[in-house]
Amino acid sequence: MLTNLESQLKQQNAADKLDLVLAEIPRVREDLGFIPLVTPTSQIVGTQAVLNVLTGERYTTPWRCSR
Repeated sequence: MLTNLESQLKQQNAADKLDLVLAEIPRVREDLGFIPLVTPTSQIVGTQAVLNVLTGERYTTPWRCSR
């Protein structure tokens, strides 16, 4: 999961935001009912956390399955 997050952030030239994304993950997980962080849900939670941090707003760009 961590490698995937780092890759997503590097692709967006936002590698410096990793700490913010890591802090956002528990919030997203809580919003989704504390789902276990196993594949594929770990990628869904991680990607949503990245989107929340990069847009500066929570869930303005939700994954289809997190609606």
